[in-house]
Amino acid sequence: KYGYTVPVVVHQDHVQKDLTLIDRAAKAGFSSCEVDLSRLPMEENIKGSAGIVMAMHPLGVSVEVEEGEIGFAESLKDMENVENYYTKVEDAVKLVEATRPDALAVFVGNGHGNYVVEPKIGYDRIREITDAVAPYDVAVVLHGGSGLPPSEFNKAVAAGAAKFNYATSVSDIFFKHFPQELKAEMEA
Repeated sequence: KYGYTVPVVVHQDHVQKDLTLIDRAAKAGFSSCEVDLSRLPMEENIKGSAGIVMAMHPLGVSVEVEEGEIGFAESLKDMENVENYYTKVEDAVKLVEATRPDALAVFVGNGHGNYVVEPKIGYDRIREITDAVAPYDVAVVLHGGSGLPPSEFNKAVAAGAAKFNYATSVSDIFFKHFPQELKAEMEA
């Protein structure tokens, strides 16, 4: 309608337990998915993620994997020591090398939801990971974009982040306008 030429996809995000959701989403027309097995030991993350990549790539579905669990922003209150939990470069490379995804979500001080304290984003770590996975042609993804000012997005892009998830700000808008009975049913 407006002449935009930016590609738009329907993305199935953070599938963690029932991996059949990814297959069902692909059959429904989703062209992108994230298998998030970051809570599992590395070898299980690799095994599950590789299986999804092998199943989805022949269908033309882009696959994102995750290394370093991205939690909720409200749990990121201890920013003083957050660097201790950043995705390790060697772990990112190991997952990417073994699974060959299209994108890699990492934890670098980012979180889902509304930030309750100012996040401490590891731009240097984004750069280190981006450089390390560059030979695999993998986009580095920053989840938790809602609440970050444009200057922080610019820093992340300069550090190598190529994709951003920005859901909370958008969902807050439509949840504000949902009928009360529908919201009550969803919460139940």
